[in-house]
Amino acid sequence: MEKYTNFRDKGTGIAPFLPPPGDSTLFPASALPWNLLLLAVLLLKLILALPLLAAGLALPQAHTLALRTLLWGRLRLDYQVAGVKRSALRRGGAAHQLQPGTLYAANFSSALLAVALPLLAARPVRFLVPDAGAYYALTPGQLATYTMAGRSLDPARFGTAVETVALGGSVVWVLLPEGTCSNGKSVLPFQTDRAGLQALLGEGDGEAKATLTPLAVRVGTALTTPLGGSRWRLAARVLLSHSGAGTVRVRRGEPVALGGEDPALDGVRAALNGGEKHRLVARTLGPAQKRAFLRASGRA
Repeated sequence: MEKYTNFRDKGTGIAPFLPPPGDSTLFPASALPWNLLLLAVLLLKLILALPLLAAGLALPQAHTLALRTLLWGRLRLDYQVAGVKRSALRRGGAAHQLQPGTLYAANFSSALLAVALPLLAARPVRFLVPDAGAYYALTPGQLATYTMAGRSLDPARFGTAVETVALGGSVVWVLLPEGTCSNGKSVLPFQTDRAGLQALLGEGDGEAKATLTPLAVRVGTALTTPLGGSRWRLAARVLLSHSGAGTVRVRRGEPVALGGEDPALDGVRAALNGGEKHRLVARTLGPAQKRAFLRASGRA
């Protein structure tokens, strides 16, 4: 990998665009009985989920229940809220779900973000991806396609351009400030700034009401999707792999005021990286460098 040193952070040694090691043993012969058992369980789950999917045409919450049914025992959500004990979190139920009225910011290392965050939200989720000074709104399905088929580049091909968003509506807005997916070893530089976010939220220069609530998301290395790939293979890894269930950890931090200078966003970026400022990669490693990496590696 020496030829990719230009895409490795010199301070930390982190190469944020390198995909996880290939796994040629996703379905090894030795695990065939286990895989067949998991397949039978999945078919049973599908039978149970079909009525819920049909009900979802009239009752959107049924879609969430169907998704939970399919993922039960295969993908665990570990959700934490700053200042709230786990016992209180369990008792609080919907009170601690992601709610409209707040702009959330999440780091972006896997297409599973399109699955995990809607399961933690009280209302439908829309993702915001910044690119070249514009913002694009994507549904969870569009985000999955953008990540896997589009390699999380050129969001204009997959989403809808928006100039402002209304936080007080019936949608939970989640900003992906890095603008593209990495392998989760660090948090990429943000492709937006304070002024851009205030304009997105309809605030003038003299206003400072907006806040950004960080959602630090962690998934296992094997489930990261920095360069996209096959959605079916990712689904098989989650639902049928013999190696066991995966975990998505989401830690919701304290809201950060956007008033003042851009260092407030530096604090959000550090929070998304688990508070490890020393593990943040250089500001030169963004979407443009990812495109260059794809060309250099013959994946363009």
